[in-house]
Amino acid sequence: MNYATSQYQAQSGGYLSSREIEAMAFRHINTLMAQARTPKERHNALHQNQKLWGIFLHSLQRIDCPLDPILQKDLLTLSTWSLKRSNEAMMRPLSLQPLIDINHDMIAGLSSTALNTSVHPPAGSFALTG
Repeated sequence: MNYATSQYQAQSGGYLSSREIEAMAFRHINTLMAQARTPKERHNALHQNQKLWGIFLHSLQRIDCPLDPILQKDLLTLSTWSLKRSNEAMMRPLSLQPLIDINHDMIAGLSSTALNTSVHPPAGSFALTG
C-alpha cells in the first residue's frame, strides 16, 4: 500500500480496501473521459488517466509486488499500452473508447477480486493495438 492510500484509509476509517479505492479511481477517470467535450476537458481526462496508470505501473515494478509474476507482467504491458495510448490521444483526435474499455475491465477485475478471495485469470484474451 502506498503512502497516499494509507493516509486516505487513516482519514476514512479504513473501511475501504485498496482495491476498492483503485476501482473508484478508475471509475472517476472513466467518467472524466466519457464526459470530456472540450479539448481542455479531454486533455485533463487523459492527463488524469496517465497519472493513475503511472502510479499503477510504479506499484507493479516494486520488488515486493504481491501479484503472481504472470499477472504482474500482463498488467505491466497493459499499463505501458494505456500510457502510450493516452499520450497519443493527447496529440491526435483518437477515440478514448479503448482506454475507457481497459479501465472498465480493470474496475471489473478489482471489483471481482474484492468479492472473491481468489484471483481468476480472464477467460479470453485480447490483443493490444497501437
